[in-house]
Amino acid sequence: MNRISLEQLKRWMAYYRVEPFGDDWRRTGRLGTMVAAAVGATVKPEAEEMFMPHFDASQPTQTEAEMMAELMKLKDFQ
Repeated sequence: MNRISLEQLKRWMAYYRVEPFGDDWRRTGRLGTMVAAAVGATVKPEAEEMFMPHFDASQPTQTEAEMMAELMKLKDFQ
């Protein structure tokens, strides 16, 4: 089982062209979508994007003090 056939290699290469390995954020988004669907959530076509980080320059940013204040609201945050 340490080797794959040439046919298997060609299939993995074809798969990589469609779904490249290593795109961590995309894989995380896809996993979040699959978990949501598995537990019965209604999954919209754009659901995968909802689990991915986005930067919106129009949104105000928090100061360090504001971030700490939000973190302090967590039950076990020390």
